[in-house]
Amino acid sequence: MRFLVRFLSLGTAAFALLWIGAPSAVGAPPLPRALEDVTKLEKPTICFEGWSGWGLYLIDWDGQNQRLWMDNKTRFAGSPAWSPDGERAAFVVYTEGNNSYTRFLYDLTTRRVTNLSAAADQDLTLINPSWSPDGKWLAYTGYGDFAFWDVYMQNVETGKVLNITNSPNHDDDAPSWSPDGKKLAFSSIRISLDRKFIYVIDIKGANEIQLTDDFPARDSYPRWSPDGKKIAFQSYGRSNPTSFDLYMMDPDGTNIERITFDERGKSSARWSPDGKWLTYGMQPDRDKPHDAYRVHVETKEVVRMTVDVGVHSPRWVLAGKSRFLSVDPAGKKKAQWGAVKAAGGSENNQSPQKLPERARE
Repeated sequence: MRFLVRFLSLGTAAFALLWIGAPSAVGAPPLPRALEDVTKLEKPTICFEGWSGWGLYLIDWDGQNQRLWMDNKTRFAGSPAWSPDGERAAFVVYTEGNNSYTRFLYDLTTRRVTNLSAAADQDLTLINPSWSPDGKWLAYTGYGDFAFWDVYMQNVETGKVLNITNSPNHDDDAPSWSPDGKKLAFSSIRISLDRKFIYVIDIKGANEIQLTDDFPARDSYPRWSPDGKKIAFQSYGRSNPTSFDLYMMDPDGTNIERITFDERGKSSARWSPDGKWLTYGMQPDRDKPHDAYRVHVETKEVVRMTVDVGVHSPRWVLAGKSRFLSVDPAGKKKAQWGAVKAAGGSENNQSPQKLPERARE
């Protein structure tokens, strides 16, 4: 048995990962109960974790119809990563009995569950999954034999795990797969603890290239656009010492463009299926919980999705018809997305949507 408490710094935010021992391949902990079949979705949909209760929630692309998706009775942790075909989700379940996190692969149609933490030749804690375009591999941020994070890949059929960056003296995290399946983008502390930049590497672990180097900025969480033409990332201290905004750049690190301008802390930016929007979590005020927002990468229009909810890691659901639908219908954006500020004082023409009481206990 091994005990690990690991703190990950995300600019101005931080969270702790607690892990005791290696989860068993058999006797998997019970999964939270899915309250909705997401393969039947008709609208573009966003999924997010609720801070109070660890449940998973869904909300329609227009900011309406917020509802609980995964019951929180077994302490669900970790928003799912949707497979490219929209038929599977990779996620993590926290088991209260032995204080462990177990990675699972969930078939959304058959509801078959595979325990991905059962790699026979590895003793790993893996988080932040990213699917390969062919649906055969998951890339992770992982902790193995060294006191630093590395980028790993796991084959979802065989369970085989590969260490891609294999850098014992650096923290590598937040891998994102290129749409052509040949490269992984990730963030890393390669030079010193106060310098974090974006890198790309071949999936074989070769040809590592540094994309950003604008010290004192700390760049993290790169995300490849669906067409492969841009990489979005979050950056702390780029425009001024206290700014925390989203940017995007070409895959070779050129043409860096600022996307948001409010300078408040942001996390987990994710592209919409049509590549026109980024969704992210942000705390609107110091005394307010995080909410889900999205920004149009061309017009820079910002839309607030939730109000005083407590949101972590919002991301687009790639399941059902929702993954084929555009979220920016021509000529209808004003009517469907709503105004940025409604007359009643609620952004995006929405009334505040609170979490259900059982998720706030």
